[in-house]
Amino acid sequence: MLAVLNRAFADAGTEWDVHVTKSAEDARSAAQRAAETSDVVAVYGGDGTVSEVANALLGGDTPLALLPGGTGNVIAQELGVPLELSEAAALACSSNARRVSIDAMILRDRAYFLRIGVGAEAAAIIGATRDRKDELGWFGYVLGTLDAIRDAQPIAFRWRMDAAEFGGEAVACMVANIGRIGRGGLRFSESIKADDGLLDVLIIRDSRLSAVGAVTASAFGAEPEMGDESVGLTDLPFQRFQCRQIRIETNHQVSAHGDGDAIDSAPLEITVRPQCLSVLLPPVDDQ
Repeated sequence: MLAVLNRAFADAGTEWDVHVTKSAEDARSAAQRAAETSDVVAVYGGDGTVSEVANALLGGDTPLALLPGGTGNVIAQELGVPLELSEAAALACSSNARRVSIDAMILRDRAYFLRIGVGAEAAAIIGATRDRKDELGWFGYVLGTLDAIRDAQPIAFRWRMDAAEFGGEAVACMVANIGRIGRGGLRFSESIKADDGLLDVLIIRDSRLSAVGAVTASAFGAEPEMGDESVGLTDLPFQRFQCRQIRIETNHQVSAHGDGDAIDSAPLEITVRPQCLSVLLPPVDDQ
């Protein structure tokens, strides 16, 4: 990996330094220091590492360059960053790279960029074993999520989205900033955008075959039915809402995650922070 980076940066005449991180806090503090003296902060790793480094750059002027090195690399893929390391490194030091600002989801003073989930989907993500990830890669997450949804029992939720408040049973609730699930074309919806200033709320109502089918169809490119404040939760197995802030409550403690890391599922207050992270992307003609 270092040989690839050294070759790419040397070819571009770019001065660079490297810091090997050992923990999430280590990644964030290293990025904060680098932002004070560097024109660009680049991060090599998966979506979790990208998220930690991005938190250090939120609202600042120093752009983030993505060097994909994880299981899914969903953020990089969604934004059009090359998955080949040598190409991503060349982009990081290219004068032709575009600076694009994307949104963040803010929960308890921390930013998330992929998805915050409560219920069966969260249990699957948190419970994904290293062996399964090594064997199946990102697809292991998809299989695990569908298994968890199929076997889950509905729990009582209460939602407040902007001015609308309602409740009902569901097996999972996800708040997404990015619609893509993994490599390839798997995504919840084509209309979920990382820079639209909105939270996308996905509610999987139950584990009947029809609900699992709706999720699977959506994952493979079909658009789910849309919901709004006038639609009751008893009407659809799968719903999607958009809002700028949301409060999620459940009737007891259940699994919850933020960008794949376990979090406390006590009432979640999530807001969107529009276009607060600058990222280097390929020129339009290269995408």
